[in-house]
Amino acid sequence: MSGRGAVTEFVRKMATTADPGETIAVFARLFPDLEAAPGELYRPWEPAKFDAWAIRQEDGGTKGAARFVLSLWSGSRETPWEIGPFSIVDVREMTPEGRAIIAEWLEKPFWL
Repeated sequence: MSGRGAVTEFVRKMATTADPGETIAVFARLFPDLEAAPGELYRPWEPAKFDAWAIRQEDGGTKGAARFVLSLWSGSRETPWEIGPFSIVDVREMTPEGRAIIAEWLEKPFWL
């Protein structure tokens, strides 16, 4: 298992026992595309503030990663997020590392 895969596995296990907000915050921070997000968006997890921050970003990879994180958080195709729903075409602008995180999640998905 790669280093990144071990971290993703840690988050997957965390999802079964930890607070969902804490779990999604750890998961979101795995994405290099989201490195510029201010720490206060994560502790405590503030999905509406995260959405408001993400919609103002110009980088498509950042927006795609944010959409993926928010879709996992909401667990629905219906999105209450201003940034809109995640689409598979979002991955084309993401970093290879971000795409790998999504691929690992698709291989063994977990829910919050």
